Amino acid sequence: MIGFKSDRCPLALILMAAVALRLAILACGAVPFNSDEAVVALMARHTLEGRWPVFFYGQSYMGSLDATLIAAAFAVLGQTVLVIRLVQSAVYLATVATTYALGMRLFRDRWVAGAASMLLAVPTVLVSTYTTATLGGYGEILLLGNLTLWLVHAVTTDRQGSLSNWLGLGLVCGLGLWTSALSIVYTLPAGVMVIVHFLRVRRNRSSDLPWAAWAWAAAGFLAGSSPWLWHNFAHSWSALRFMITGQESSGIGVQQLPLSSRLAGMALLGLPALLGMRFPWSAGYTLLPLAIVPLTTSLAALTTALQVSWHRRRAEHLLLIGVPGTFAGLYLLSRFGTDPTGRYFLPLAVPLVLWTAAALNLLRTRHPRLAALLLACLVMYQLLGNIIATIQNPPGLTTQFDPSNRFDNADDHELISFLRSVGITRGYSNYFVAFRIAFLSDESVILSSQLPYKPDMSYNPADDRYPPYTAEVERAREVVYVTSIHPALDALLAERLAAAGLQFLERQIGPYHIFYRLSRHITPQELGVWSP
Repeated sequence: MIGFKSDRCPLALILMAAVALRLAILACGAVPFNSDEAVVALMARHTLEGRWPVFFYGQSYMGSLDATLIAAAFAVLGQTVLVIRLVQSAVYLATVATTYALGMRLFRDRWVAGAASMLLAVPTVLVSTYTTATLGGYGEILLLGNLTLWLVHAVTTDRQGSLSNWLGLGLVCGLGLWTSALSIVYTLPAGVMVIVHFLRVRRNRSSDLPWAAWAWAAAGFLAGSSPWLWHNFAHSWSALRFMITGQESSGIGVQQLPLSSRLAGMALLGLPALLGMRFPWSAGYTLLPLAIVPLTTSLAALTTALQVSWHRRRAEHLLLIGVPGTFAGLYLLSRFGTDPTGRYFLPLAVPLVLWTAAALNLLRTRHPRLAALLLACLVMYQLLGNIIATIQNPPGLTTQFDPSNRFDNADDHELISFLRSVGITRGYSNYFVAFRIAFLSDESVILSSQLPYKPDMSYNPADDRYPPYTAEVERAREVVYVTSIHPALDALLAERLAAAGLQFLERQIGPYHIFYRLSRHITPQELGVWSP
């Protein structure tokens, strides 16, 4: 371990550790490029072409901040998957650095700040996965959350007169609202802290809270959330409607589960993924004997945090408790409690490492060697998880929980070359093929995502997220059908094509099954391959 024998832990060395781990993961090609990430990449490409989207294609939530950052990098470095990953890595390094700054502000202790940022620099597999592959803003939410917590503590303690900090607080909260509704786990505790501070100041009349500060904060919030607000005004409050109901007019929706299922998901899936006890793409646990160390340490850290918060009731402790408290309410009472991967638990990563570092620091006052040993064990445990996930490729560090959608990119370029060679570059496929192939082929191969990918043949028309692609395919004289790891659909397509009197050829390339040289253009609706 570096520098844990003293009170100083150089941030530069911690960032170097984070860079080394990230470069190793990227060098091994352990993170497959999938269509969720491809949609963000296409949004970035279209931004450079003058078509800036406000939200992730096909929906009124998850803003395009991530795509905008990637577009800026594309303009300088070119449009490649590696550039996307470099942007995510840069955002994550900023998150590690701001975790150090947040630790210094809240605990006034370099060892706590250093230990916390080191635990985040070499994180659990859950954090590594969703801060390397982008799904539209999880990395940015972590960074904006750190900035929110730092700024709200500043304006309610020693910097309440700093108008620039008030402006910054409003700005990052507004950007958070646009980027993801998940940002409420930061903004709600921050808002409560500001209100409580304001009431305390007014009651004690100890100082005058400048009313200009509120105006600057409001201006920052309006600026940061302006894309969200504009889209609402222009589209009948669709973003607000989704936040309240979880449903879009396009058909996109988030399934509601019983409270018992959400509780089970939190205890058995989400929290174990956050602690590194399981990989986010698998329901099974990993490293179980070794997992005793992070589990017991995290429970001890949580107990210590609750005790300190109850007895001292200091702003920094209450603020950190407010984040997981808000998250628990959001997860259990809203539709965020439906995802099995654990990605929605990412905002708890920073409070967890700060609590853990603070608890180890208390232990360190009496048993410094034991504290250093436990910290080293936690870092090594998290590093081992990343190594195992990287070696087990496929699946690698994948964002796909469903095995049928879990395939790497080894055959993507062969598929693209084959379609180009036969001169048929328009057709139909499923969501998890269409967009990745569109980006990787520089949009020379356009596939409309109108085929089912689920074993029961169910299909949601909202998967057809980008109508211009479908319009392009509908104009084509000749089309192909491309499926992926779906033998039942392959058999059904062969049967329906033959029943419709069409001649066709078939080709298998890796996970892809291709129907081509169709004697005429026929749509999936005509073939009737969907089930409701």
